[in-house]
Amino acid sequence: TAALRAAEIEAQMEVPPVNLVDRTNLMQLAYILQNARLVLGGDTGPVHLAAGLGTRTIMLMGPTDANRNGPYGQTENAIEVERPCRYCWKRACIKNEDCLERITVEMVEKKIMEMP
Repeated sequence: TAALRAAEIEAQMEVPPVNLVDRTNLMQLAYILQNARLVLGGDTGPVHLAAGLGTRTIMLMGPTDANRNGPYGQTENAIEVERPCRYCWKRACIKNEDCLERITVEMVEKKIMEMP
């Protein structure tokens, strides 16, 4: 579940993040995202909500296309990695790969530094 995955990530962090998984309703989430300095995440509802609210957003693209699913009004802030099966749109990879793993920390850091 999302809560278990969040707990796994939290346990690995040197400075634990504030874990809000399953602890907010939609209005509370919108308030948090609207007041964030930056939102970073995958092609998910909360990240789309952040972009729609005008918050600076970086979206990590897996099997989807940033031109169609990238952050609203900020498609230049999508990070995509070239690969032969790019834009397959599959939720589960038939090649048993995780295309998001190809996005490096350095790529994300670079994108953050390029943002106004």
